[in-house]
Amino acid sequence: MNYMKKIFNIFCALCLALGLWSCSSDHVSDLRLSGDCMVEALSLDAYEGNIDLASRSIVVRLPEVYETSAMTVSKLLLSAGATCNVKQGETLDMDNAKSLIVRNGDVSLEWTLYVMHDEARIYSFVINDIYTGSIDESKKTITVYLPGGMDLSNLVPTISYSANATLSPATGVAQDFTNPVKYKVTNNSAESEYTVTVISIDKPSALFLGTAPTMEDLDPEAKAACQWMLGNVPKTLYASFADLRAGTIDLSECKVMWWHFHYDGGVDGHDQFVAKAPEAMNTLNALRSFYENGGSFFFTRYATNVPSFIGVTGDDEWTTPNNCWGQNEFEAETCGGPWDFQMYAGQQGRRS
Repeated sequence: MNYMKKIFNIFCALCLALGLWSCSSDHVSDLRLSGDCMVEALSLDAYEGNIDLASRSIVVRLPEVYETSAMTVSKLLLSAGATCNVKQGETLDMDNAKSLIVRNGDVSLEWTLYVMHDEARIYSFVINDIYTGSIDESKKTITVYLPGGMDLSNLVPTISYSANATLSPATGVAQDFTNPVKYKVTNNSAESEYTVTVISIDKPSALFLGTAPTMEDLDPEAKAACQWMLGNVPKTLYASFADLRAGTIDLSECKVMWWHFHYDGGVDGHDQFVAKAPEAMNTLNALRSFYENGGSFFFTRYATNVPSFIGVTGDDEWTTPNNCWGQNEFEAETCGGPWDFQMYAGQQGRRS
């Protein structure tokens, strides 16, 4: 027993000695942790990248129209001793962001490389938070139609435009629109100039109706239809049902009103229309009066329910469509050709 105890004590002493030796300052780890992993400079096709150390990102600004599917890394400078998974002279598809892994010894950092086009565009132009301009991007023109009687010399436009760009004159600043006004958008290498013309219409020839107070607030379907009408039908104004009810628009020369009514989930039948289109139901008297005075309507989507409510087809609820296609905003229904439509007519159901 004493013999075994002596062996055990000798073994413990050896372990302690080895432990002290391993902790000695003379023994240094072979991990290399002192190297930097910085991207000091990077260019694609000679376009210099902007390096953000905080986010470890590199942004290369390019002209508005520039092919990015095959760009050459024309410059790549790293910290001394560092390497990268991307090499100078390599060709990259920059349609999507790229991850750069920079290593130095046993240290590595990930950087994100992406490109940004210098777009200089105006996306929307709304006067006095109500009247939305129709933008012709190809001609760089913006046309805004206002009801007659408004003072064109002191109007305030709210303008949305490309990110990172500057705009002159600035958004939110009152302008005299008695004559056309030029707006300049500048974004690094991109530059555009739009001519804004404001037209006062005392007596519109056509109206696009909507439930929203302004065209900008319409759902995407109705907004696209309204923009088309403003750009293609002379002397057209946007009007809400509230405008029509209040009688703020002179309808003496108005020939036609268009209402495109979309509702996600659908509007099937007489009772659903009553529940889901209160703005129209509250304006039936004005719509009926316009029709009786010789005016015409163009109703699309679920707006096709309106005729029976203003006495055009009678009061029977069976004269209203009870199954209109168009359940979801982004799931368009198609027919056999551009001028085709589908309809099933019967006492128990109609589709239009």
